[in-house]
Amino acid sequence: MRRHRIAFRRATFALAACTAVTVLFSGWRMWESGLAGKVWLVLDAKVENAEYRAAAVLGLSLKNVYIRGEKYASAKEIMQAANLKKNQPIFAINIRGVKSRIEELDWVDSADVERQIPDSLHISVTEKKPAAVWQNKGKFALVDAKGEVISVEHIDEFPNLPQVVGEEANSDAGRIISALKSQPELLGKVVAIVRVGGRRWNLKLKNNVEILLPEDANLEQSLAELAELDKQKQLLERKIKSVDLRLPDRVFIKQNG
Repeated sequence: MRRHRIAFRRATFALAACTAVTVLFSGWRMWESGLAGKVWLVLDAKVENAEYRAAAVLGLSLKNVYIRGEKYASAKEIMQAANLKKNQPIFAINIRGVKSRIEELDWVDSADVERQIPDSLHISVTEKKPAAVWQNKGKFALVDAKGEVISVEHIDEFPNLPQVVGEEANSDAGRIISALKSQPELLGKVVAIVRVGGRRWNLKLKNNVEILLPEDANLEQSLAELAELDKQKQLLERKIKSVDLRLPDRVFIKQNG
C-alpha cells in the first residue's frame, strides 16, 4: 500500500508539473494572439461524469470563453448557440458541436473553436459579407453573393450596396452580382437590380438611366459591352432615359423627353 501511495504521489506531482507548463504555454499563446482581456463567463453547471469530475478537481474545468471576430453576431448570441456552462469539465466540451451550432447563426460564415488547457475556450468567427439589399413587397433584407438572406437588420449600415428587387430575386442574384463585380465602374453607378419575369434583369442607375439586359444566358457579354461603350463614349453620362440590350446585334437608346 505504501508503494502505491508513493506511486500515486509521484503521478500527481507529474500531472501538476505538466499542467503548470501547459498553463504557462497557454498564457503565452493568449498574449501572442491578442485575446487576453476579452472574457465572457458562463453559467454554473452540474458535473455528472466521474472521470470528468476528477479532471475538474485538478482545475481542468471551463472558467473563461474568449470571443473574437464578431460584430453583427453578438457575443450573447454566440454564447447561447455554443451552449457552454461554467465549471463544466474542459474535456467534456464537444468542440465540433460548438462549432456547428455557432455556424448556424445567420451572420456567421465560419467558426473556429479551440480548447486551451486548463480552463479556457477560444472562439473565432468570420462573418458573412452582404453583397446586396433584397427588396420585395416593401420588405428589405441583406443577402450575400449567393443570394442567401443574412439578416433583416443593420440594413442602414450598408448604404452603398445595390438593391435587388423582385419576388425570389435574391435566389438569382448571385450571378449578376458576380458579373457586375467584374465591371466595377459600372457597378458603382448601379442603385437597383430589378428581376423581370424570372428570366432577365433591368439595372437602374444613380442618374435614373435604366438598362434593359437580355436573358441570363447572355448576361456577362452584355455587361462587358455596356461597360466598354460607356468607357469609350461616356454613354451612361448622357441625358438619356434607357439603354436596351435585349437584342444581341444592336443597342437601342431612348432619349429623354
